[in-house]
Amino acid sequence: MRSGPGVSGKAFSASRPSPSWRLSRIPFPRVSGIVLGMLIVLFGILAVPGQAALEKPAYDAGDRWVYVLQGSLDRLPGLNASQGGVSELGLTGIVQVDVTSADATGVRAETHASGFLNGTFVIPGNTTVRASGTFSSDATELWEGQDFLPVVSNSSTAYAVDVTVVVTAQVTVDLWLNATTSYASLPPFDLDIGESGSTPFTSQLEAATTVSAFGFGQHRENRTTIAGEWTRHVLGRENVSVEAGTFAAYRINQSLGGFPGLAAVVPSSGANETAWFSNETGNYVRRVAYVNGTQVAEMRLKSYTYPAPSPGLGVAEIAGLLAVPVAVVAVLGFLILRRRRARLEKTKTSSGVEPVGELPPKRPGGTP
Repeated sequence: MRSGPGVSGKAFSASRPSPSWRLSRIPFPRVSGIVLGMLIVLFGILAVPGQAALEKPAYDAGDRWVYVLQGSLDRLPGLNASQGGVSELGLTGIVQVDVTSADATGVRAETHASGFLNGTFVIPGNTTVRASGTFSSDATELWEGQDFLPVVSNSSTAYAVDVTVVVTAQVTVDLWLNATTSYASLPPFDLDIGESGSTPFTSQLEAATTVSAFGFGQHRENRTTIAGEWTRHVLGRENVSVEAGTFAAYRINQSLGGFPGLAAVVPSSGANETAWFSNETGNYVRRVAYVNGTQVAEMRLKSYTYPAPSPGLGVAEIAGLLAVPVAVVAVLGFLILRRRRARLEKTKTSSGVEPVGELPPKRPGGTP
């Protein structure tokens, strides 16, 4: 056995290197890259938003939503069975909702709807004829600032239907509605899947109707008080495709207080709607109105202008942001220590003596 300066008389071991020595041979940048990659993936999983709750939007003047409206009327308001009625009269149009102001008193919004009527009309004598016409509706509402329920609403709606038997006669209905509503409490807007909110309400309603049909005209006004309970139940979360695109939205079943273009047609009881609310758009992307279980109207988002606020970081995201640099430092320290130990173990195995420190790097040619 050969011996000499720097060479121990102890024979070199012919056994295979230990697993820890083999691990130390993996290039350090590659190991750290793998670990850092795993940490980034882990943080990405933590940071991806899950089934977040329905979020209360932050409105500002200039926010706008435009909807496609489709529905049907079984009778024009103000007409009774003896004066003539409407059956299977389809309604199609556009609804535009604009926020005009938002401050401490609440959110003020203006809604304009207009479109066409087409279907059949029953005239006196129980005769059914084809009819077509137009409608337009304008409403100004003040939404309270917590759940955006309307506390003041003023609207006007006009229907004009041409009926042709031998000659063409026009039936017109003009309707004005003013409502002031008070709520026993204001439920939170933010609701998670399976949660619900409700509150009793009382509405003071003033209505004025002018009807002109088949040579007669009449005008009447009335005031009434309507009491009920408003409810909202978040059923689930799903993707909804409408004219404006596909959105992740919350499916909600809630009370139906009114619907653009259907003024005084939707009763105060027996009406509800299935609505899909999108946190991204800050409003509904789809609404379907029902009266006693029968669908009467639908609205689908066509376009919108709503600069959605950047979502804030939750506790999990903040914890993840803080944990990543700490974990990176800890892992890097562990890897450096492990590599140092592997070098020490290798030197000890080669020389048979405990090293007193790191050896200087070798120069070209093998000399220190």
